[in-house]
Amino acid sequence: MRRTLIVGIGNTLRSDDGAGVWAAARIAEGVPEEQVISLRELTPDLAERLEGKDLVLFLDASARASRVQVTPLDGGQGTGLADTHRLTPEGILRLANILYGWEGKAELVEIPAFDCQLGEKTSSETLEMIDQAVHLVSAILRANCPAEDAASQSPSVHPEHLAG
Repeated sequence: MRRTLIVGIGNTLRSDDGAGVWAAARIAEGVPEEQVISLRELTPDLAERLEGKDLVLFLDASARASRVQVTPLDGGQGTGLADTHRLTPEGILRLANILYGWEGKAELVEIPAFDCQLGEKTSSETLEMIDQAVHLVSAILRANCPAEDAASQSPSVHPEHLAG
């Protein structure tokens, strides 16, 4: 099986900003064999967790996205490390490459956020987008799973079986 790390990013105390964390929690329920973590923000120590991983998916809320979208990430360009108070996924990838020689595949799954005010209630629009993100990540995981592993996986990893 491909070694995968799923990183949910967000602050659940700022309404829709917690979308990445909520999506990661749902994925962890349906795909327990994948490694899933949730963080309020990216910190340099995350680079070590990438060591030995073939695929890293970052799930994060986005105020600029109008739909769930996946963007391939490249940690080999730019600096991204100068300010550790504003680390980006690309900065984490670059750090993992420098420190551990990491050369896997990484993607950012952006989940539209409509309300990031203080509060723990996620908007109905973002809840719908979280459902879409969970389905999309499930499809990505299945597409990146070798054929011999796909046959042995639980039906819960099929997108149509994840709660939507």
